[in-house]
Amino acid sequence: MKRLLEFAGALLVAVTLHLIGTRLVSEWPLILDLMLIVVLFAALDGNTLSGLAAGLAAGWATDAVAGTPFGLFGAIDTMIGYGAALAAQRVVIERAAGAALFFAAAALVQQGLFLGLSLVLLAAPETSAYRWLAVKVAATGVLGAILFHLRQRLANRLDLWRHTRRTKIRLDR
Repeated sequence: MKRLLEFAGALLVAVTLHLIGTRLVSEWPLILDLMLIVVLFAALDGNTLSGLAAGLAAGWATDAVAGTPFGLFGAIDTMIGYGAALAAQRVVIERAAGAALFFAAAALVQQGLFLGLSLVLLAAPETSAYRWLAVKVAATGVLGAILFHLRQRLANRLDLWRHTRRTKIRLDR
């Protein structure tokens, strides 16, 4: 239940930041996909069912804010979440550089799937300039690595605090 609430909160923050970013910068959806980052963090533990469900929920949220037809990102992010969870079962990511590669590769696969499914499903597919593809992959990798590093440091500090805290319980008679 705790993980579900964490995911829901992260998705809500991602959607809110996406809407704010789109208002401020018109190219925001071409630069960064925050919902994809939420999916990848949900899939990092290697649980394929949670990666699948996170991908579906975040993809539907992306479809809702982007207005893409057929639930296109719902299908794409579901595949990404499942594949990322499978990859996380087989590859141990301990450093920010590995996380950057993981996030960038997932963004590249997402854009490839988007282009492929758009060509198959849509009569007039939308294709953005290829420079935006490189920008999106790089931005997703960098932001994913930064957030991975921050999460790792926070977890280490919390663990240190748990082991070194002193209890203030006294039994006076």
